[in-house]
Amino acid sequence: MGRILGESSGIGRRVPGSHHLASRSIIHGMTARRVAAWLLGAVLLAAPTAHAATPAPAREVADTRTVSLKVGGKSELKESNVSRVAVSDPDVADIRVGPGDRIEVTGRSVGTTQLTVWKTDGSQMRYSIVISR
Repeated sequence: MGRILGESSGIGRRVPGSHHLASRSIIHGMTARRVAAWLLGAVLLAAPTAHAATPAPAREVADTRTVSLKVGGKSELKESNVSRVAVSDPDVADIRVGPGDRIEVTGRSVGTTQLTVWKTDGSQMRYSIVISR
């Protein structure tokens, strides 16, 4: 008698001198690899999954406003309830949020960049910042 050295098909060959536990390593018609894969799948399905926080529904974006400055020039934007800001090209314009939700824009180099302002209510404001000589 011998044990089976399994192949992917589930059919193997006997090794002389080993104990004979099962003739084909079959559990209800499934090979050992299939049983292991099935058990792994069952464990993964049963395990609690960590879900990413569902993003808030997108709010409408107001029309894009244009701010034109010269290199080195400054402009102050007043927006209420600002939660964050982002500028697409910080080499063109420097953006700083000050007290009272004042947003200071400074022209750094010739070009155009986009400024997005998110408010605490989820709405957004967009600015096209144009810097010239």
